[in-house]
Amino acid sequence: MPITLVIHIAAGLLAIPAGYAALAARKGAGLHRRSGMVFVGAMLVMGITGSLVAFARGIESSQAAGLLVAYFVVTALSAVRPRTAASRR
Repeated sequence: MPITLVIHIAAGLLAIPAGYAALAARKGAGLHRRSGMVFVGAMLVMGITGSLVAFARGIESSQAAGLLVAYFVVTALSAVRPRTAASRR
C-alpha cells in the first residue's frame, strides 16, 4: 500500500473524532478550538493526499475533489478566524 494512501486513511481516522469533539464541546472553549484545529489540519492532509492518490491512479474527478476539499477547509478557517489589523488593510 503506498505511503500516501496510508497517510490519507490516517488523516481521515483522525478527522472523525476531532470533528466530533469540536461539535460536542462548548463553542469557544479550549477543547472546541484545539479539536477544531486538529480537524482542519487532518482535513487538509486528507484532501491533498487524496488528490495525490487520485493523480497516481489517473482518476481526474477525484484529483479535483481533493483539492476542492482543501480549498473549502482553508476558506472556512479564514471565515471563522478573527481579523487582525494587518488583514484589515
